[in-house]
Amino acid sequence: MVLQKMRAGAQGVFAKVLVGLIVIVLAVTGFGAIQFFSGGEPIAASVNGDDITQRAFELETTRHRALQRSQLGGDVSEELLDRLVDRRVVLESLIVNTLVEQFAGELDLSVSDRAVLARIRESFAGVEGFDEAMYRNWLAGLGHTPSSYQAEQADRLIQAQVSASLGETGFVTKRELSRSARILSQRRDVAYLLFDIAAFASEVDIAEEEIETHYGNFLDDYMTQEKFDFDYVRLLRAPVEAEVVIEEQAIEAAYQNEIAAMPEPRRHAAHILLAVNDERSVADATAALLKVRSDIERGASFEERAREISEDPSAEDGGDLDFLGRDVLPMALEDTLWELSPGELSAPVVTEYGVHLAKLIAVEDVEIPTLDERRDDIVAGLRREQGALRFGELVREVDELAFEDGDTLEGLSERFGVAIESAQGVTRSSTDGI
Repeated sequence: MVLQKMRAGAQGVFAKVLVGLIVIVLAVTGFGAIQFFSGGEPIAASVNGDDITQRAFELETTRHRALQRSQLGGDVSEELLDRLVDRRVVLESLIVNTLVEQFAGELDLSVSDRAVLARIRESFAGVEGFDEAMYRNWLAGLGHTPSSYQAEQADRLIQAQVSASLGETGFVTKRELSRSARILSQRRDVAYLLFDIAAFASEVDIAEEEIETHYGNFLDDYMTQEKFDFDYVRLLRAPVEAEVVIEEQAIEAAYQNEIAAMPEPRRHAAHILLAVNDERSVADATAALLKVRSDIERGASFEERAREISEDPSAEDGGDLDFLGRDVLPMALEDTLWELSPGELSAPVVTEYGVHLAKLIAVEDVEIPTLDERRDDIVAGLRREQGALRFGELVREVDELAFEDGDTLEGLSERFGVAIESAQGVTRSSTDGI
């Protein structure tokens, strides 16, 4: 019965108009119309008409937690992160950032891509320049892509411009200006008299009772430290090491271990990165890099193309990544580089950061020293190791003899051939005399 009434009602003019409106909205906006009828994405806060979505709020909270986890290191409990990351503080920071962005928009402030990349390179500078591994690990830990991180850094640079423009701009209130004018126009006469304490010292008489009272009240200040006189023997490691005999077989084995432990030759590489996002698919990025590869093979400069289109901080240096060892780059890109010959270009390589076009510039020359070149250092190292073991055995023997004959040092002196030495007047805070 109910279904019949609904079917009958659907034939009315109002129902047909409503259905028509829904069809038009769906045709124009697609699936976004669902949000049109359901009220849209949840809003965490609205700042002068600019909405901070719940999704953006949750993502920022997740990044704050990831930052705390990376700073603390190791396993961090969720309970601890809940205490360290206050969701209200995160939301307030988003509100402040939105206000700053709005103000920056009014001032028409902006930053160049070059400035953003320079900031990133400075933040992740290693001993030998930009540290690609540090940068990639940081992005992974915070859930960023290169594009999203560069956008965030651009916002922060703009925020810094706003803060600087406000902080470095001098201004005074009318009240401050009036008060300053009154003070600057004042004139004052000042008189002063100097007293020399030494001039009055001869007029002061101190009774013996006062001296005794003061001494009694501050007795600890006049107490000297206890002093010790004692005899001792010294067992030195250097003579023990000098007596160690190093066999040729041990030297050869240590040399082979050194050679085996030498790192694999590093690769000097460069790359061009195109990020994959809503506006560019993997296929689009791959096709674009194939064209770039073709242009370079026909004579175009790899470095210039990297500066023009690469979306990696290394773009400023023509895509140069300097010398890299294993376990620095994404696995797919690393494996590709290790298969290339110097000067060779790779095919487009897909990683979690986007699509790369890589170039191997050079392979590091690794010089393997000869045994004769390493002999002195190896012998010295083996002598230290074996001498330390022998010295440890002697120390244990000293402990045993000292325990058995604790009243005299004669036995230790005779056993180890060392002289008995003396020290006098040694205090707790000084080792003078030893």
